[in-house]
Amino acid sequence: MANGRGLPIQDAWKSLPYFHEDFSTTEEVSKYIKKKARGKAGHFLLRPSNRDRNRLTASIYCSDDSVRHTNISYEMSVEFRSLYYLVPEKKFESLSLLVEYYGVNPVKNMENISNVFLKKPIMNKKWLNNGNFDALSRSSSDRSLSLHSSMSTLSMSNGSLGGMATTFDSGSSSSLSTPTLPGQTLAQRSDSFGNTSVTNGGTSVRPLPLPNMSCIERRPPLPLPSAVSDKKEDGPYMYSKARDVTEDISEQLKDVLKASERCECGIPRHLAELPKGWTVHLSKDAPTIGRLFYQNDAGITSWALPDDVKMQLTKKHIQNLTTIDPNWKVQR
Repeated sequence: MANGRGLPIQDAWKSLPYFHEDFSTTEEVSKYIKKKARGKAGHFLLRPSNRDRNRLTASIYCSDDSVRHTNISYEMSVEFRSLYYLVPEKKFESLSLLVEYYGVNPVKNMENISNVFLKKPIMNKKWLNNGNFDALSRSSSDRSLSLHSSMSTLSMSNGSLGGMATTFDSGSSSSLSTPTLPGQTLAQRSDSFGNTSVTNGGTSVRPLPLPNMSCIERRPPLPLPSAVSDKKEDGPYMYSKARDVTEDISEQLKDVLKASERCECGIPRHLAELPKGWTVHLSKDAPTIGRLFYQNDAGITSWALPDDVKMQLTKKHIQNLTTIDPNWKVQR
């Protein structure tokens, strides 16, 4: 199956027996999970976001009889390894390791819903039709045993496996989500950096040389993750965002308010706006991180500002651009 841009859904997602790709609305997902859960909290499935098929979402049946949805973020490390996480302080080299961890450790959240676990996977129809019931039984019984060894060898960033939290959505996506899989996915990254392979233990990447800068100049910059609107999708469904529960939540909320005034790349929104629907951003792609690029409201990106946009730059626009980058110069 391909998304709206013609890009294939990640093989790493499709290989999981609890990945479902056929839902078209959040309401449909919630009804399906409630039917399968039968009042038992911890049932969950993974699926593409209905707003952006390049985003991965976990949908979980909770103890308050609600179905909550949270984005699983994705990034490539500097070693070109895949990393998945609910909170940036706790990253996993595969989705299965993430699910195993939150199967025994609660997903703490800003809504203070207790006992949220990824404990009971809802298997997809294709997997069930293949008659894998015995494998499911063995997998469930071995989960607690395999988790300890998996976690002991897992390469983590930013500290230990502490108690973190996720914000949940009951439908409208949260603008608080950490940047996740860009619109141009790993399939395109592989064109520049090499091929990836998926194994039962996680995602492995063959050793690769550093990218050639001339190749980077020839391809357009990766766009930022799709902006998430505040518009309701199909009803009162909620998304949430993870937080460190050892911190004062009031400070967290202050940071959220400040962040809402900035673009996903960190540039203040009032400085980023340019003529004809263009905006300026900082690249988050590993080989070009921190480099300025331009993007229009149709999602087209460029390292150079188009000439027709340059002609309409005002003194204020130029002042804003030099505030972002003191070395920026207009070249007409």
